[in-house]
Amino acid sequence: MKRYKKIFYFIVLIVFVLGLSSCSFSILNPEEDDIVDKDGNSNSDIGSKEIYKLAVQSGFTGTYEEWLSSIKGDSVEISIQNGYIVWKYSQESKWKNLVSLESLTGKDGEKGQSGTNGKDGLSAYEIYKKYHPSYTKTEEEWINDLVNGRLKDDADPEVVVSNELSFHFLQLGNYNAGDCTFIKAGDVDILIDAGSRESSVPVIKNYIDQYCTDGILEYVIVTHADQDHIVGFTNQNSSNPGIFSSYQVETIIDFAKTNKTTQVYKNYVAARDAEVLAGAKHYTADECIKEQNCAQKKDEISEDIFFEIL
Repeated sequence: MKRYKKIFYFIVLIVFVLGLSSCSFSILNPEEDDIVDKDGNSNSDIGSKEIYKLAVQSGFTGTYEEWLSSIKGDSVEISIQNGYIVWKYSQESKWKNLVSLESLTGKDGEKGQSGTNGKDGLSAYEIYKKYHPSYTKTEEEWINDLVNGRLKDDADPEVVVSNELSFHFLQLGNYNAGDCTFIKAGDVDILIDAGSRESSVPVIKNYIDQYCTDGILEYVIVTHADQDHIVGFTNQNSSNPGIFSSYQVETIIDFAKTNKTTQVYKNYVAARDAEVLAGAKHYTADECIKEQNCAQKKDEISEDIFFEIL
């Protein structure tokens, strides 16, 4: 209860001092309409005497008249210094302590209830993968790459943009050579090659899915039969299907001749032919150049964009 009294006294003192500084507090010049009690004291006199009592409690020594005389006519400034609320008349240079801040501080409250546990932060491995989505190795492999200085900044594929046409040269999630280029031309999605290893497939699909929202690749172009260009089109297994099994492909244009006999090549042919059976059109680059079997050398993608097989 004593603590609340102190706070109340302090508030009253502040109001009083501010009133003096603004000349709007009229304890020295009561107005004609002030209320007068049965002993002849106006409401201004009663208020000033209560404040005088507070001043005495705060250290003032002297009579009520001396106190009135001491505060008469000068503006007051208030500040906080060295743990005290201090005051002085504007024309003075020395500050006087009014009340210590410590005396206005109550006891510490009861300890509050503990909050719920926060969500665990990401590990260094998880942070790396967040900013390097093409990296698909395990945490153990990542640590090994980190220790041996094999990590590199492959977070952002190179992207060339011009109006509605953009070219994306993908990083493939490993350190093997390989090619994969994604072209976005308005609503048309074009994929050229899909290397370099089986582990590249989820990296490629995750990237394409940012732009190909309808699940349709209007064109797939395969330049030649080396593994680092075709392995991503083949079906790896049920949990990691290749590009042909993951998207609806409308037109496939690939190489006309090869002497490859590898299992990767055979898997590519099987996956490509299955896509053709599902409805995709298939032309070789040679057929496009010669415009045979309904193939076209030049395909118009939009009013202002076309590609040509050379």
